[in-house]
Amino acid sequence: MKTKLLNVFILFTFLSIMGCEAPIGDLGPQGAAGATGEKGDKGPTGDKGAFSGFISEWKEIKSIQWKLTGTKAVYTQSEAILTQNILDQGLILAYYRPLPEDESSAVISLADETNTYLFTYKASLGSLDYELNFKKAEFINPNLEDWNIKVRYIIVPPAKAGRMAQVNWADYDEVKKVLNLND
Repeated sequence: MKTKLLNVFILFTFLSIMGCEAPIGDLGPQGAAGATGEKGDKGPTGDKGAFSGFISEWKEIKSIQWKLTGTKAVYTQSEAILTQNILDQGLILAYYRPLPEDESSAVISLADETNTYLFTYKASLGSLDYELNFKKAEFINPNLEDWNIKVRYIIVPPAKAGRMAQVNWADYDEVKKVLNLND
């Protein structure tokens, strides 16, 4: 009988413990924020991104290479890199510098216009035409001897044009800095 009583007591104790669950109350207010931790160390600087466009070498155009018709002189440079996709979506920039070249030779972006001429370029499928339009026939030097120049062009592919929109493309010094050019 003692064993039976002991078993009933254990069962009663077990059921009492199981039945003593209290209801869960509401959450209390959130405590104050802890102190701000120390600032972490600065991470390493990443590698400078590489320009994925195309930068031509400086090409010399001698005065005898210009094809003069009336008041317009044209030099055509064959360039297989000028695809339809580049023509449709890319950004094509051209620059020139007068020869003879020295430290004071300024690099000038095209289009360039003065009182005597308009110097522009036109990109076509597979070629780049440099066009020199004199405003009057009397402004043309015999044999175009003042037009020994060097030209360079830069192609910014479609995916990059938007990312580089804040570059002043007319300022060759800025372009050199942004594109890491060494002249």
